[in-house]
Amino acid sequence: MHNQYEHIGQHLKMSIARELILEFFAGRSGVKKQDIINKVEKEHQDRGGRRHTKRTHPVSDALENLKKAGGADNPNRGLWDIKYQPGYKPNPVTKREDPGPDEIRKGCVYFYYFPTYKEMANLKSENRWQFKIGSNETGDPQGRVDDQVTGMSEKPEIEALMYTEAPRHLEQIIHAYLKKQGMHIPDAPGKEWFLLSPDIVKRIVDAVKVFQKSLDFQSSTQ
Repeated sequence: MHNQYEHIGQHLKMSIARELILEFFAGRSGVKKQDIINKVEKEHQDRGGRRHTKRTHPVSDALENLKKAGGADNPNRGLWDIKYQPGYKPNPVTKREDPGPDEIRKGCVYFYYFPTYKEMANLKSENRWQFKIGSNETGDPQGRVDDQVTGMSEKPEIEALMYTEAPRHLEQIIHAYLKKQGMHIPDAPGKEWFLLSPDIVKRIVDAVKVFQKSLDFQSSTQ
């Protein structure tokens, strides 16, 4: 049932607990902390995850993390208000164009984020938040992205696509470069999450386009 869960086999940790808290409790007030713990533990294990191994419970760390970001509060001891709304939609931004027939035959590298991550950054007056950089062998990754976020309370926003005949290699190059720039998020679930902004994503896409064009020897004159 949850074979697309990204955290199968992983011990419960703060970042995973935070995702599950937002999935099941966003917009709710006066929720008992123990109820949150029970729900997060059950869902994580039912989906193929493993129990936590931390001295402090990951749900406690996740709630404090959300509180610092302004996304949660506990006005009464043991009771929590989770402020983020699953239906939150960011301001519209310029998106990718739909792929043409030639591009669909190619693969692509995609950049997406969850609106909640952007909202958390806005609350802290930060211009960067978590983006996932992945690849797909076809030019339209929507199905791939939908599979990855099955069960989530909100849909991701695809910021950009880059079409290429070698999507996996391009993805690896971008990952390696951004890791050297210190933009990788090591404690995020999976290895594909980076701290970026829409402007940085655009600069990456533009740089790749220039690089690809410079190596398009078939179109160059001899």
